[in-house]
Amino acid sequence: GDLVASTYGMGDDGLPEEEVGDQNKGWSARDVLATAVPDERTIITWDGAKGQPFRWNSLTATQKADLNTDAPLLGEERLNYLRGKTKSEIAESNEEDAKLFRERTYLLGSIVNSTPRFIGAPSSGWPNDIPNASKYSEFYNSNLDRTPVVYVGANDGMLHGFQATDNDDNGGKEVIAYVPSFVYSTASDRGLHYLTDPEYGHRFYVDLNLEVVDVFTKGRRKNGSVNNSEAWRTLLIGGARAGAKGIFALDVTSPDSFSEDSAAAHALWEFTPDDDNRLGYLVEPPEVALMDWGSGPRWTAFVSNGYNSDNGSTGFFMLDIEKGLDGWDVGDYLYHEFQSGGDGLSPLTLIDTDADYIVDRVYGGDRDGNLWVADVTGGSPKTAYTGPYFKADQPITSAPAVSLSADTGKDPDLMILFGTGQYLEEGDNGTTDSQYFYAVHETSDAAPAVTVNDLVAINVTGTGSQRETENTRVDYEKNRGWYTELPTSGERIVNYPIIRGEYVYVNTLIPSSNPCMGGGYGWIMGFEIVRAKDTVPVYKAFKKLGQNGVGVKVSSTPSQLSTWGNLLTYGTGVGGAGFTELEPFDDVLGRRGWREITE
Repeated sequence: GDLVASTYGMGDDGLPEEEVGDQNKGWSARDVLATAVPDERTIITWDGAKGQPFRWNSLTATQKADLNTDAPLLGEERLNYLRGKTKSEIAESNEEDAKLFRERTYLLGSIVNSTPRFIGAPSSGWPNDIPNASKYSEFYNSNLDRTPVVYVGANDGMLHGFQATDNDDNGGKEVIAYVPSFVYSTASDRGLHYLTDPEYGHRFYVDLNLEVVDVFTKGRRKNGSVNNSEAWRTLLIGGARAGAKGIFALDVTSPDSFSEDSAAAHALWEFTPDDDNRLGYLVEPPEVALMDWGSGPRWTAFVSNGYNSDNGSTGFFMLDIEKGLDGWDVGDYLYHEFQSGGDGLSPLTLIDTDADYIVDRVYGGDRDGNLWVADVTGGSPKTAYTGPYFKADQPITSAPAVSLSADTGKDPDLMILFGTGQYLEEGDNGTTDSQYFYAVHETSDAAPAVTVNDLVAINVTGTGSQRETENTRVDYEKNRGWYTELPTSGERIVNYPIIRGEYVYVNTLIPSSNPCMGGGYGWIMGFEIVRAKDTVPVYKAFKKLGQNGVGVKVSSTPSQLSTWGNLLTYGTGVGGAGFTELEPFDDVLGRRGWREITE
């Protein structure tokens, strides 16, 4: 595994271009970590109540049992190996012991689904009138020059934080690593001991994407006790995805203070099935926002319950971030169940409909094709309709996007935008079922469940490296939106859409049919959101395509989309970054900011 930082300049074509030679101030985290002194690394873990140094004498009996599995006398040596001690170094003191450790090519494990997250100056962009909080601008200004760090989860059992500076300024140096408690296990092919096994075969450990947001809450002191003084803090939430069930929260406000001695101040809490067995495997991290709990707004982590929980429920958790600091007691979190049974809930989208920075509605799909909506106002979460608002015949495994719609006067008057498809389990790469992208109008007079029969079909065609669509429009007096079938056999949508102006953008995946080969390719798709009759979009979806252009082919598998000025950016399956040009525009319709709807 590796995390590579590169310097980009402007190429002759106007797109970012990687610098070469000495002009490139980037680095390889794998190479820098290989030079680290194992005993000098800052690695922390969780003992069930607070953060602890990842040292033998600080582990719990359960954690020691993992490292002692099948070799009771080697637990401490296994810990040293995970910190960076090599097999050859172990052999210098005991050749027989060394035979029980695998030859490791690199210390940094594979990075598969955890997208790196850069944290420099505070970036949540909160206004100064957030309820019950001091001025965000003061926090922003006081942290403008804090040490930048890029965080990523790896399948070596750890979340890593690497200094995000130039290569001649300690760039790539690991500043912290975190071992969640839920990756420990005494099962033969799981746990930390398995990472040392000569017969090791790749498996997932800390593989979830990361949520990073600034919140105004209490924290922890160096001894682990709750600091009752509320302040703005930068919160990072991660997890294991398919590696294990659970999430963790870290306070990463001040990276210069990271040390093993202050482990208890940095690790805030974990939430696992031991706290509530309705939690399953998560494929995306929680969303964090303010929610009205009846007694006022609280900073809340919204967590879909994920897949394959022990309970068999479909719903989502609302965790009071501050209340979890002293353990999860009754009233510290809520759970809203959409359905008793099912496969669990897919990732969520939160919406603020009245611009007060407090979440009003929650949207999420499931693998049975249900698109659910919850009203979370007033401290009493409830399903917004008698059942799912929309019913598809395909699995929904990514979070929807939600945007403004045609003004019909029938609140909430929103467009729910989502794709279908699955890429989670062995054999999924070979499925060729037709998958779709849906744009569904949510209004107060709908009679759920809305289905594809209530929508207008939009055909997508194309050959080579471009796709286009016909100019079919929607009469919202007669129809509930539109949909399009993905043209290529095996094509699916497993990442969430993003909104920019009049358009929604989403990438598609067409995996290789051979699971041992990996790879595949995909498309970057851009659709006009509303498509109402008698309207014409102001801009095109893509700068270099015609008015009806909706798709650009990517020769390898594209990762989650984001915007960077007038560019769509994404990672590629072969490494590096991809860029697609968009037209500049002045007026932003659709979704404002990260979770907010405004008129």
